[in-house]
Amino acid sequence: MFKNCRKEDLRIVAHELGETVAEKVTIVELTEIIKENNYFKENVEFVKDLIQYTIEDRKRKRRKTVREQRKTMENVLKTECYP
Repeated sequence: MFKNCRKEDLRIVAHELGETVAEKVTIVELTEIIKENNYFKENVEFVKDLIQYTIEDRKRKRRKTVREQRKTMENVLKTECYP
């Protein structure tokens, strides 16, 4: 369930579940915080979906950023190569 999760993903999920997370917390601690949450205990599937959505959202944002950076670089190269 926590496969492919990054610390930032777990931090977001914990926050969405109403948990307060310390600044310096490990992935293991975040995992335990989520597993001990009442929402997790009552509806594991909901939390699994929330984790999956959070991962997909992060990846989607990253792809968008990469596309924008490529487009910017292409525009810079066009401008510099063909003034």
